[in-house]
Amino acid sequence: MKTMQKISILLARIGNKKAFWAIIFLLALSIRLIMIFLLGANKLHYGDEFTYYKIATSLTNGEGFSLNGEPTAIVSPAYPTFLALAMIFSKSILWLKLLQAVLASLGVILVYNLAKRLTGSISAKIAALAYAIYPPIAYLSAVLYPQLIGSLWILAIFYLWLLWKNRKINAAKAFLWGILIGIG
Repeated sequence: MKTMQKISILLARIGNKKAFWAIIFLLALSIRLIMIFLLGANKLHYGDEFTYYKIATSLTNGEGFSLNGEPTAIVSPAYPTFLALAMIFSKSILWLKLLQAVLASLGVILVYNLAKRLTGSISAKIAALAYAIYPPIAYLSAVLYPQLIGSLWILAIFYLWLLWKNRKINAAKAFLWGILIGIG
C-alpha cells in the first residue's frame, strides 16, 4: 500500500474532531519547538533579525520606528509592529519565537478549512498534516522573519475570500477581511 493511501486511511479513522485537532496541533507545535531549540532559543542569527528586533524595541521604548536612534524606512512596518505588540508581554527572543510557533501551529486550522472548502475532508486532513510537518514553516518559527506572519495573513485573507465567494460571510467577517487586506 502506498504511503499516501496509508495516511489517508489513518486520517479518515480519526473521526473525533477534537482528537484530530489536538494531534495535529501538538505535532506542529512539537516540530516548531524542536526547531527553535536546535537553532538556539534565545539567539538571533541573521542581520535582518537584529533589524526587526531593534526596530520593535525602539517602538516599545517610545522611540518610534527607528534603528540605532535614527528614523528608518529600511523595512516595512507590519512585522516590527507585530513584534512590538508581542513585546508588551516580554522582550525575550525566546518569547517571540514561541509566539510565532504557536501561531504557525494554529495555521493548520486555516490550511484545513481552506482545503476542506476546496477539496473535501480527507484531502483537508492531509493538507493540515503536510503543513504541520513542513520544514520551512517550522524553520520560520525559529527565526524573526516576517514570512511566517505574512503567509498566515495570506491564508486568512484567502479563507475569508472563500467564505465571501460562497456567501458564507457575515458583516464582522467582511470587516475583518477588509482590515486584513488593507494592512497586509
